[in-house]
Amino acid sequence: MACTTGCPSGQFNPAISSSFKSLNAPFSMQYATGSANGTYGTDTVSVAGLTVTDQIFGPVNSTMDLEFLQNGATSGQMGIMGLSYPVFPYSGGPLDVNFAFNLANRSIISEPIFSVFLNSQYQPGYSGEITFGGIDTSKYTGSLTYVPVSPLRMEGYNTPMYIYWAVDVLGAKNSKGYTASFSNATKFVVDTGNTLTYLPAAVSLDLVNSVVGSAVTVDTTNGVYMVPCSLASSNVTVSLLVASSLTNTNSPPVELTVGMPELVLRSYGDDTICAFGIAPLSGDIGDSSDLFIIGDPFLRSFYTVYDMGQNRIGFAAAKISTGIPG
Repeated sequence: MACTTGCPSGQFNPAISSSFKSLNAPFSMQYATGSANGTYGTDTVSVAGLTVTDQIFGPVNSTMDLEFLQNGATSGQMGIMGLSYPVFPYSGGPLDVNFAFNLANRSIISEPIFSVFLNSQYQPGYSGEITFGGIDTSKYTGSLTYVPVSPLRMEGYNTPMYIYWAVDVLGAKNSKGYTASFSNATKFVVDTGNTLTYLPAAVSLDLVNSVVGSAVTVDTTNGVYMVPCSLASSNVTVSLLVASSLTNTNSPPVELTVGMPELVLRSYGDDTICAFGIAPLSGDIGDSSDLFIIGDPFLRSFYTVYDMGQNRIGFAAAKISTGIPG
């Protein structure tokens, strides 16, 4: 069945694919903003010469509030490629093994990794890069520092499971002297598909107020803090302290430090008032509670390597040129 509601301008049509097979298993996917519904199927999927046959995916029948898909004619975005850990869908469908894990499981790539370079928000067009099975050393400086992926507990399962590319975060700080420590390691999903970084509400507000030097205003419609665009030229930095070990509490954390050029978002068509890339969240993402998000405003400053074999994520300083507009 073709997409009928909230669809992009370009669509996958199962009827004209000789290799498509419907699995007759419906799904309903809820995102932080919006939802999608459809029926699982399989087909041959190729990306840059890497081919997976019988790749399970979700042809969508309808979406709600997924504007980037509905505006596909201008954005060029026609779907979502999820690269998280394989888990059984809650709808009772088949095991959803994504493209990257199939590449690794079937030895199509030599190393069970994929690497992501997002580039600066100021670089136009498709300026990022994803590498399956390798690392592009031209995209970062220094060396990669790895942190362990943190398994999560799910309702109905007795033992923790790898579900998201999640890490334990021990605290946050900025270069103006603000610090916040979490009483327990707090789980953050490393999410290249999120345009914001979400922190616990109280921490995010205090941190942003400290960065700006005064009380910030809040766009309650979009749930973001509003800051002067001139803040992008500031030398203030913000850091997240990520656990380097899940078992050794004495192991020093890895500091992920980001400057204002990538945290001040010019998304309002205004040269004076901008959104801040850190926003408040009370928890309850998907089916695991108390999860927060490290999104693009942080990840643009790093080259990241997702190691499916050793369940770890590598971070290195990305080679980006912000080119902040005057």
